Amino acid sequence: MAIVKANFYKHELNQFLPNRVRGEYLDWGLNAMVMEVQIDVTETGTLYAGDPVKIVSTSKGKLKVVAAGADAAFGYILFNPKHETAKAGDIVSVLCKDGVISEVTEEAISAGASVYYVAADGSVSATGTQGQEPMGIALEATSATTGGALVAVLVK
Repeated sequence: MAIVKANFYKHELNQFLPNRVRGEYLDWGLNAMVMEVQIDVTETGTLYAGDPVKIVSTSKGKLKVVAAGADAAFGYILFNPKHETAKAGDIVSVLCKDGVISEVTEEAISAGASVYYVAADGSVSATGTQGQEPMGIALEATSATTGGALVAVLVK
């Protein structure tokens, strides 16, 4: 796949025709569980909206998280227009469950299909690795697109 996460955060200046971005919380009238967390000081990488995070086992006080990679995710970082990326020490909002988020895929995915997070490039796929838990359910159909297209995913 040729997905570049940074390509999905460009904004349209026309306030009457905003475009969607990766990691954007889509308000579908659901009672989503969203938490404010802090990126742990042990995190050495740069995180983007839509990336999965997991809880640090030594967390005290404000909940600390790091990139989940291929591990089971606690939640997914939500887009914040004030910060394009997140690094150690930053406070971010995380969608934990029962909410809809924009993610990226190059595959054709049917509405209602289970989707899995692909740690290698930050996309979602209709096929996961053995034993991998699904990220959620695709709420809209998307066709195969080189470079990626946004798809609404209900996080479970």
